[in-house]
Amino acid sequence: SAPPWRRLLFGVVTVLIATFGHLPARCEELPHEDLKAGNDAKKRYFLIGPSPKATIGAEGYGLIVLIPGAGQTGEDWLPRAKEYARDLPNERYLFAFPVSVKWNEKQANPWPTAKTPEKGMKFSTEDFLEAMVADVEVRHKVDARRVFLYGYQKSAFPAYAAGLRPRSPFTGILAATGEMKSKDLPSIAGARGRGWYLMSWDDPNYCPKGGMEAA
Repeated sequence: SAPPWRRLLFGVVTVLIATFGHLPARCEELPHEDLKAGNDAKKRYFLIGPSPKATIGAEGYGLIVLIPGAGQTGEDWLPRAKEYARDLPNERYLFAFPVSVKWNEKQANPWPTAKTPEKGMKFSTEDFLEAMVADVEVRHKVDARRVFLYGYQKSAFPAYAAGLRPRSPFTGILAATGEMKSKDLPSIAGARGRGWYLMSWDDPNYCPKGGMEAA
């Protein structure tokens, strides 16, 4: 069975979806595509869905973007992402996740942001995520009211940063068990009008004390 923290995270994502859009029917298996946002080879991402069972109305699909956490870079994460997709009711939702870019040989952070750049970086994680959403919208009709972002551990901070951008496409953000550096975040004014869930965890390796509370 899933560990308690994972069950809790799925519950929170479900609450966000229920708050900002209807819950769809469960589906057992979903197809996937290996894609490049805007035909940029460095903006590689995977799109899971749509389900062949889904019946979509004029509003279009909901979209959940998941940023791999811990030491994961994305390409190795497809089996886990499909587990996540199966664990949530999702026939009317698409799932997408990015493959991190290796900008230099000494790079330790797989998800650098606009304010925490890496040497040689051509675009930030926030730019990448927005390009992914735009690319999915070209391929499928997406309901702009139901575009959600989920990041945990090392991806919690870029998820929070991406959600704070004034023109962010995300309507709900879940950032869990990660290090938060408030000085490197955009203005908190960008949070207005979106659903938020920030979750702390008692593990100093992933969630330094006080960081998530301050965020």
